[in-house]
Amino acid sequence: MAKAAVKAVPAAQPAAEAGAKGKGGSRKKLILIAAVGLALGGGGAGAWFYLHRSGAGHAQQEKVKPAAPPVFVNLEPFTVNLQPDGAADQYLQVVAVLRVADNATSDTLRQFMPELRHRMLLLLSGKKAADLGTPAGREKLAGEVRTEANRILSGASGKPQHSAGAIAGQTPEDGAAKAPAPEAPVQSVLFTSFIIQ
Repeated sequence: MAKAAVKAVPAAQPAAEAGAKGKGGSRKKLILIAAVGLALGGGGAGAWFYLHRSGAGHAQQEKVKPAAPPVFVNLEPFTVNLQPDGAADQYLQVVAVLRVADNATSDTLRQFMPELRHRMLLLLSGKKAADLGTPAGREKLAGEVRTEANRILSGASGKPQHSAGAIAGQTPEDGAAKAPAPEAPVQSVLFTSFIIQ
């Protein structure tokens, strides 16, 4: 009988090991299910927080007024004879667009368009081709046109006229175009065509 007892022990060991493996497998499954549940719960909570937070951001964005679109005034093309620079006569063909502060400025400028065209013709016809042949020369011209337009508008509004540089954002010494003053009705002059022949 002693032999039988010895044989029973080895037979019992595999059964115990099988039971232990079954319990360990259940624990692993339980841990895996808990980890997946936590990950899904955390992801859901994170998504809710993100959506809730960005919803508040959208509400704040709706309260802020969008920037007004730019207002442009197209000028008719100009063709002028330039000051003689050599033996041959030269002329300038230019098309310009003015960026203005608002629609009211645009309307006022249209009312004074004959005066603006007159002053621009005088300004352009006083130039030499060599003065306008460089980007710096064209920028300087744009600043001078802006100055003239702002002078006309300041006279139309009845406001006291400032120096040309203060209105146009220029320094009086060089007349080079700088950033326009925030209160300047004509903010910039854009040349869409510029031909010297």
